[in-house]
Amino acid sequence: MKLCDESREKATELKPLLSTRDIRIGTWNVRTMNETGKTMQVAAEMRRYNLDLLGISETRWIQFSQDAGQQRLTTGELLLYSGHEEDKAQHTEGVGLFLLRTAQRALIGWEAHGPRLITASFRTKKRKIQMNVVQCYAPTNDSDDENKDDFYNKLQSILEHLKGKDISILMGDFNAKIGRDNTGYEEVMGKQGLGEISKNGEIFVDTCALNNLVIGGSVFPHKRIHKATWVSPDDELLRRDDLQSYTRRTAHSKLPSKDRRQTRLFTVPFPLPPGYRLDNEDHNGTEEKRHPVDTQLDGLDFADDLALLSHSRQPMQEKTRVLANTSSQVGLNIHKGKTKTLKVNTTSEDPVTLEGTALEEVEAFTYLGF
Repeated sequence: MKLCDESREKATELKPLLSTRDIRIGTWNVRTMNETGKTMQVAAEMRRYNLDLLGISETRWIQFSQDAGQQRLTTGELLLYSGHEEDKAQHTEGVGLFLLRTAQRALIGWEAHGPRLITASFRTKKRKIQMNVVQCYAPTNDSDDENKDDFYNKLQSILEHLKGKDISILMGDFNAKIGRDNTGYEEVMGKQGLGEISKNGEIFVDTCALNNLVIGGSVFPHKRIHKATWVSPDDELLRRDDLQSYTRRTAHSKLPSKDRRQTRLFTVPFPLPPGYRLDNEDHNGTEEKRHPVDTQLDGLDFADDLALLSHSRQPMQEKTRVLANTSSQVGLNIHKGKTKTLKVNTTSEDPVTLEGTALEEVEAFTYLGF
């Protein structure tokens, strides 16, 4: 396990940071981090949701050496990442963990486990208890069985080495649907899933059952749209691939998780059991400053490209204007020639414009966020 500080003595020094028992944890498939400015965008979203810890999937970063998997941002966040280590490896898969200073000061150590798994451990106020986080990016449902077996065997090996007395959180993009039927798995999941269980979902549920983990988000009732981490452009197909589970012994203190529609960000306000909290209180009494993002767009999906969703023309026009203005403030320009509009079941003939230019209307397009 890697120590993030310069020396073992400094890394293991107890530094109480948080004055509250609640910590906020999220997980997000960012589609790629291999783009200019994407790291700062993800960090901004993390601050906007006031997260202490954010797990990310599909970073598409390469880890050039066993010791090079960390980066500190100018805004103070620490990014730990794990990816392919082979020479001339493709920019695929990859996982990581974003830590605010509160989580950084409680960090004991972390370990890279290839392009699909990364782990980190954090101190709590209970000296003999620590919080373990495992961030994952599982093979898709269509992947061959060998890749799936390799991933889940490696994951099982990690989970078996976690101490039963610790608080353990397993989260990430499992490319799985667990459905609503929990027959035979009542102690593992609730009935608040979406659709029917997939093959990947069966493997994920069995893994949680084997390791005494409860699947969050399946226990508490939510609106249907708040259960999804992916929505098709026509708002007809909903899917939940970003999942998290936690040790059963802490289930009584678990608050409902929630999916954030604006960025498909899955967040967990995680209250530790009575007597537990992250060991993270600043000696000089200073309070960490938050830097919220003021501009927020509803109905915004993004992968490598952007797709704005709206039920009528006027809100779409306003979203386009706000997006263009906000992008220009950070040095990003929208290509008018590559920006298209798709109308479904509407009689409006007024075009959507971008900086005075009418955007081309098309009858179909390929949505890369699938």
